[in-house]
Amino acid sequence: MDNPTQSSIPPFQPQPQTQTPVSPAPNLGKTLLFILMGLIFTVGLVFTGIQIGKKQTINQQPITEKSTISPTQIAINPTTISATTLPTEPNPTINPMADWKTYINTKFNYEIKYPEQYAINETGMGGGDINKAFGISIYKDIKTNIESPRFAVNIRQDKLDFFTIASQHFNKISVNKLTESESNIAEKNFGYALVNSEIVQPLTKTTLFGLEAYTYMIKGNFVDNGLEEYSVPIEIHKYVWLQRNDLYIIISFTDVAPLNQILSTFKLK
Repeated sequence: MDNPTQSSIPPFQPQPQTQTPVSPAPNLGKTLLFILMGLIFTVGLVFTGIQIGKKQTINQQPITEKSTISPTQIAINPTTISATTLPTEPNPTINPMADWKTYINTKFNYEIKYPEQYAINETGMGGGDINKAFGISIYKDIKTNIESPRFAVNIRQDKLDFFTIASQHFNKISVNKLTESESNIAEKNFGYALVNSEIVQPLTKTTLFGLEAYTYMIKGNFVDNGLEEYSVPIEIHKYVWLQRNDLYIIISFTDVAPLNQILSTFKLK
C-alpha cells in the first residue's frame, strides 16, 4: 500500500512574546488632593471677585443719585428762611383796653372802663353830678334816641329781698307781650317791627366780683335798665344783678363786643 503524500507545510514555530514594560501607577490620593485644593482656590478667587464687584457697585450708587437730583429736591436750611414769612402770634402783653377811659363813681364806690370813642351820660337822680349818679349809660352814639343804653349801670334801694327783686324784673322782661296795634304803631314810628321777648338764658344764680349775683339774657325789642324802658331793634340783652349791703346794682348791655369787655372792667371799691 502506498503511503499518502504528505504536504510540505513547515512546522509552526512559536514566536517569542515581547512584553511592554509597565510603569508603576501614580499615587491617586495625592492627585485628588491637588485637584481639590485647586478647586477651592478657584472658588475663592471667584467669590472674592464677586464681593469686590458688589462693593464697587455700592460705593458708586450715591454718586449716580447725586448726579440725577433736580434743583427742586435740594433741601433748604430752615435757618435761612426770613422771619417775616413765618406766622406771627399776637403779643400777649398788648392790652386792647389800655387807651380806654375810666369812669369812677364816688358815691357808690365803683369804677368802669369804656372805649374812647364811646360817650357816657347820667341817668336817674344824680342831680347833674355824673360822679355821684345813681345811673349811667354808655353809648356809642348818644344822639341816637331809639337806641337802648348800650351799657347801663343803675343803683337801686328796695325792701324786697334779692331773689324777689331779680325774679320780678326777669318776669317783666321775658313775658313782655305786644298787641297787634302796638306792633303796627312801633313799626310805623321806628321803622322796624317789634316782637315778643325770647328767653336766651333763664334766671341763673351765680357769683360775680365776689358778690352773689343773678344773670339772664333776653332777645327782643323791649329793654328795661331798671329805671327806664326802651324799644329798640331786635337785640340780645344781658342783665346782671348784684347786691352790696342794702343796695342793688343792675347792669344791662347789648351782647356785642366790646360791651362784654366793659363788664370785665367793672370794679367795686
